[in-house]
Amino acid sequence: MDGEELTEQETALYDRQIRVWGADAQRRLSKSHILVYGMKGTVAEFCKNIVLAGVGSLTLVDDRAVTEDALSSNFLIPPNENVYAGKTLAELCCNSLKEFNPMVRVSVEKGDLSRFGGDFFDKFDIVIVSCCTRMTKKLINEKCRKLSKRVAFYIVDCRDYCGEIFVDLQKYIYTKKKLDENNQPTTVECELQYPSFQESISVPWRKLPRRVSKLYFAMRVIESFEEAEGRNPGEISMEDLPAVLKLKKELCEAQSMNESHIPNALLERLVMGKREFPPFVPSLEESLDRRSPSDGGRAWKLRNNDLAVEEILRERRAAIVSGKLKGTAFPVAEGASEVGSGGRQEIICSGWDVFAQGSDEMRSVFSYDSDDEKEKVESKEEELYPVHCHSGSCSSSTSYICDDWIEVALPSDKEERKV
Repeated sequence: MDGEELTEQETALYDRQIRVWGADAQRRLSKSHILVYGMKGTVAEFCKNIVLAGVGSLTLVDDRAVTEDALSSNFLIPPNENVYAGKTLAELCCNSLKEFNPMVRVSVEKGDLSRFGGDFFDKFDIVIVSCCTRMTKKLINEKCRKLSKRVAFYIVDCRDYCGEIFVDLQKYIYTKKKLDENNQPTTVECELQYPSFQESISVPWRKLPRRVSKLYFAMRVIESFEEAEGRNPGEISMEDLPAVLKLKKELCEAQSMNESHIPNALLERLVMGKREFPPFVPSLEESLDRRSPSDGGRAWKLRNNDLAVEEILRERRAAIVSGKLKGTAFPVAEGASEVGSGGRQEIICSGWDVFAQGSDEMRSVFSYDSDDEKEKVESKEEELYPVHCHSGSCSSSTSYICDDWIEVALPSDKEERKV
């Protein structure tokens, strides 16, 4: 896998995907080394996909034992309890992943990743962390940023129907084709500067864009509560709700923000739904798979296998335009009932991505401010900064999928240079 050219065996095994993204992309993938900390269901889905795709190596870190919550969302854990004895989550998942693709090197490291030295992270191209404390996220992100090479850093968190992804690609440079002032095709080099995790969460709430998802603030309240109480992520129950609501009030006062901006019902849902909701895991995971810039924009799909909405969410594109975001509206799939906007708008941006899926109770968290705003969005001409995204749901289900892409700490304006 470390050679310059793909072997005959690799070419035969990855033939179909080479036809999609080319041999050069497959070679680069085969040289990529990925570190994953925290084997939640969402991350397990991601690991399965990159192993099947032929990544160079995958290293897992998770010293926890198997729990009922883990079994409910992580399909990599064998159903046979006889194999659990003395094995960590990472070890069990490692054995399963090796069976998916024996050509990929899958290994396990033990220990607290926040205590590892910088030299350890220098071995990887991508670091993904999940189910860890806010301080651990900060420390790992800082160590990745201090390295001489660029290491892409991701944070994934999923609670019940809700989830978020934080992305730090540091200084990301890519090329794209466009027409110059003489209407001639040319290639330009673009640069995006991403904020660190600490910079992102340090942005005063009152300075964030008006339409930032309420879920973002609610997640910060839960995260702050767990940190103040010295608890690990998910170690929260309904008995803690009064203390969580009290903390929300204190944080809103400190941030000069109206308390009503963080609905108590949303906080209650997050407290009650500390575990991942299995049908939502694939949807959040597919967004993690596609969180990297491409020429002129990005395209991807989300899915939810268990709710039969595979046609609701379609491929879509969006581009960053002069530091703002331009969205493209897509109609709801045939046979899907209208929810919220009755259409779907997708926004691509750096920083935080917030997703939610749920019943009508959650609809108020993700809605347009007015009918006029909705019309501007659906005209496909309005620049959005950011935007709320909706899809319909199948008539046979009361659930729907909604993901809301938001900017928290803005990257610098995209710079373009002729190549």
